[in-house]
Amino acid sequence: MRLDGRLVISDEKLRYMLETRRDKANYLSRGGFFLQNLEDLRQAIQQLVATTEAVEEGTNQYGTSDVVTGPLNGPRGILGIVTVWIAKDESEYRFVTVSNPRLKIGGLA
Repeated sequence: MRLDGRLVISDEKLRYMLETRRDKANYLSRGGFFLQNLEDLRQAIQQLVATTEAVEEGTNQYGTSDVVTGPLNGPRGILGIVTVWIAKDESEYRFVTVSNPRLKIGGLA
C-alpha cells in the first residue's frame, strides 16, 4: 500500500534529527542533508513515500505505524533509508523518524 493521505513532516522533527541525534545527522550528512537544506530533506522523503510501498508495522495508543524503506536521493548521493510514520486514520500520516536500514528499529508496536 502507499501512504496516500496528507504527509506531515515538521521542521521541528527534521531539526531534532539533524541537531540532536548525532547518529541520524551523521548518516544523513553522507547524502548531503544538513540543517541548511531542510527543505531538500523533506522533498526527498516525500518523493520516497510517493514512489514506494509502505508496510504496516502495528498499532498502539498513538495510531497505526507504517514503514517505508528505499532510496533517499540526496544532494551528495543516494542513501538507503527507513522512514517511520504514524496515522490515526488514513487521511494523515505524521513523520516519526528515519533510520539507517542496517539498524533495527524497535518498539514500534
